Amino acid sequence: MATLVKQPSQETVSHRDIYLSASMTASGFIPMLQDRSGVVYFTFHGDATKLKAIEEAYWAGTLKLPVRQAFENLRTLKDRLYAAKGSR
Repeated sequence: MATLVKQPSQETVSHRDIYLSASMTASGFIPMLQDRSGVVYFTFHGDATKLKAIEEAYWAGTLKLPVRQAFENLRTLKDRLYAAKGSR
């Protein structure tokens, strides 16, 4: 007998907000940096429901994250962003 397991819908979300990106990274998503005509975007791929919930909580000011982890992710993303811009 086969068991049907519903997989979460996958989504790709891209934006330029480094603080939102640090929050999403602290929530367990790994960003890819994409250069689009000289503008770098942070692109996340994952469960559409979770990505949307994190973004909504971030903008509502209700997202709870470990502060140290959020700041470390922000620093890492800045380093990656500057490295990406410097490699052009």
